[in-house]
Amino acid sequence: MVKLPNIDQKWFNTERNSFSHRPPAVTIIAILVIITGVIAIVGGLALLGVAALVPELSIVFFSIGGVLTAIGIGYLAVSYGLLKGRGWAWSIALILSYIGIVVAIISIVSGNFVPVINLAINIAIVYFLYRPQAKAFFGKSPSAKI
Repeated sequence: MVKLPNIDQKWFNTERNSFSHRPPAVTIIAILVIITGVIAIVGGLALLGVAALVPELSIVFFSIGGVLTAIGIGYLAVSYGLLKGRGWAWSIALILSYIGIVVAIISIVSGNFVPVINLAINIAIVYFLYRPQAKAFFGKSPSAKI
């Protein structure tokens, strides 16, 4: 028989009353995801504006701007799911954080040290989402990986 860790029952999100039982780390992660989404949307819209002003490179700026805007909207949807305790948001946030870790490491190895902050944030997100209280809040078993 597998012995489960002793987790305070108040963290289990059975009623989906997410505000009163949400672990503080989940709220912080959701805020970071909201900020990332807003930055992506603003950057995407800025590139769409530049595409209108630079006709020679408009297709490149338009494509990148559209993708960034879509990614930003996706981040906002994930942040909503994180705040509400949805299991799919937990999985997507982990996948995006793992991708962010890989991209940051590649950037650092290639000589760009600016992504060190991004690397630290993504590692913190992964760490806090794997905490027992966070897993319970999202309705995940203690042994859940993604």
